[in-house]
Formats: sequence, structure tokens, C-alpha cells
Amino acid sequence: MIIGKTLKAAILIPYNSKKEILLQLRDEEPEIDKWVCFGGKVEDREEVEETLIREIKEELDWDLTDEFENVGIYSVSEVNPRELHVFAARLENIDGLTLGEGKDLKFFGEEEIKDLPIGFNQKTIIIDFFNYLTS
Repeated sequence: MIIGKTLKAAILIPYNSKKEILLQLRDEEPEIDKWVCFGGKVEDREEVEETLIREIKEELDWDLTDEFENVGIYSVSEVNPRELHVFAARLENIDGLTLGEGKDLKFFGEEEIKDLPIGFNQKTIIIDFFNYLTS
């Protein structure tokens, strides 16, 4: 681990017409038993969008194509700074998905998020996304 190196990651916020977002409940450390967005770190020689497509296939068995939009980039300062590229995609139901990572997935409305244990400092990102949905 190199202190100070910026790690890039891509995350997806699936949302439905009820303005609910889909999150996954982690089943391993770090952040076990916390709700998080889907996605992961950008590997060497990989573009952010390629990371997103790969991670969503691994985590949900969902073949994203061009049906997602970039909604922002966040800098998170911790021991190692992270640059989070946030994407969104419309998803009305989870019937066709297969959870490949985590122990659960669920749609949440804005009010439900307030008291939910959210991992990886993603609560601000999620609140901002709800503001984006209602603007």
C-alpha cells in the first residue's frame, strides 16, 4: 500500500421510477453489514467505464451497455485518497439480477437512507443523488 496514491473507483446507483435506489448489503470486511453502492476499483490499463461494466457484471450479472450516465466525481480523503466516479442507470425491478457479492440487495427511498448504515463514506453521494433525482 502506497500512502498518498489516489485510487480510482467506479460506482453505480441503480434507480427506479419511484425514485428509489438499489444498494447491496456487504458480507465481508471492510464495511461488513453496511449498505453500499455497486462497483469497485479501476484496475491497471482499464478505463473507468470498463471498470463499471466489469464490476456490475460480477456483482449483479447485469450486462450494462450504454444505458448508464455519469453523474459526478467525488474525492474522498482517507489514508489513501480515492476518486469515485459515480454513474446511474434506470432499473425497475431486480428479478433478472443475480447477486454475486454481498448478502442482500434492496431498493430504498430517500427517507429510509437517513438511518441506514452506509459504508465507504457513500452517504453524501447517495443524498446528492436523491437531490439530483428530484431536481
